[in-house]
Amino acid sequence: MNSKKIPVLFLFVFVVATCSCHYKLYQASDINGKKHWVRGYKSYRLEHRYYDRTIIKYKYKPETYNNNPIYVSKTDTTIDYDSIKVVILKDSKKYASIFTDGIITGNLISKFYGSTNNIPAVEEEIIPAKIDTGIKIFKIYSVHPLTHVKTKKGHKFFQFHISPYWFYFELTNPNAKRKMKPEDFIKGSHLSWFFKSNIVEI
Repeated sequence: MNSKKIPVLFLFVFVVATCSCHYKLYQASDINGKKHWVRGYKSYRLEHRYYDRTIIKYKYKPETYNNNPIYVSKTDTTIDYDSIKVVILKDSKKYASIFTDGIITGNLISKFYGSTNNIPAVEEEIIPAKIDTGIKIFKIYSVHPLTHVKTKKGHKFFQFHISPYWFYFELTNPNAKRKMKPEDFIKGSHLSWFFKSNIVEI
């Protein structure tokens, strides 16, 4: 074998071995029973980052949405619509303006979420309402910017969770500066992409 090829071959084997130790491939079923080949990472953080990038790579498609702050009543963390209630839990309070300012509305969440049969019961200490009253109640938590996903200036990807789904979305702010806190970026922004995922459905 040519001696010049040995370092290249060694490097290839090293890269494959290094990458393969981070995850294993296995088959998993999504909530609809459809099977997918997925990566099982040893690190939860690496696993989520992989799926975030994959979903945005394959599912991202810019759309046009209008901010629509129409509601019956609101507080800093709860928005009431006619038949929908959106509750932003404590871990996401600093991003609550995404919902209270109408960038993302209860109707949009309801449309993407689907049937109320999937909505988990709401604990009494959070809100004294019942699903059987006919009101859809969405508890939103883990709202955060996807800082590990590259994007162009004036655009930011975010994510939040409503069990059992993860929701991905992009906000666009044409007046944004390069170094800007996510909370400040949200002010004056509008929704430019919205997607529901159960993680393995890509």
